[in-house]
Amino acid sequence: MEELWGEFHPTIALVEGRLGFLLPLFMNPVKELGEGGWVKALAHKDGVKIMNWDLSKEALADSLQQYFTKEQIALQQILNPYFGNLRFGKPASPENFIKEYLKRASFVGLQDSIRSVEDVDRLWKKYFPVGPDWRDTSDEYALPGYLASFMATTNDIRNRQLVTIVKELTEKGERVFLICGSSHAYCVAPAFP
Repeated sequence: MEELWGEFHPTIALVEGRLGFLLPLFMNPVKELGEGGWVKALAHKDGVKIMNWDLSKEALADSLQQYFTKEQIALQQILNPYFGNLRFGKPASPENFIKEYLKRASFVGLQDSIRSVEDVDRLWKKYFPVGPDWRDTSDEYALPGYLASFMATTNDIRNRQLVTIVKELTEKGERVFLICGSSHAYCVAPAFP
């Protein structure tokens, strides 16, 4: 990555995910922030502007309302971290695990109607009356019901955002150094002949 950075001489760097706090002289950028951390350190060293290319969670939730109900979006946003974590072992209390994510209902204005684990249970039963309990649902395999297409729709929206921002920047003469997951790179490659 450092070699490509040096050859390309970017004027702007785009990273996927959070940029986070980083003091390159005192912190290991990769340990702290992954690949994006290394790009952030390179950008800092060379005085290159760096930004996150992704949509905010609120903007993404707003875009998803074309395809899903507010309840479906809120339920997915609240439970998504749990689904991703379950493959590493079930927490002692799944209920306590999701409590910190209940605030994500605010992404679609449902903070007053989804405030508790009981509210999550009620919505889960509404959308998955015969499926597995959310406490036993991992994203390691296909998710049930509408959740199966949720990630594909989310990634499509995010890929369109990525293509738009790169095209806008390059049309302004910027030399864009981009880092993103391999699935995004594969999906957006046809937009950049």
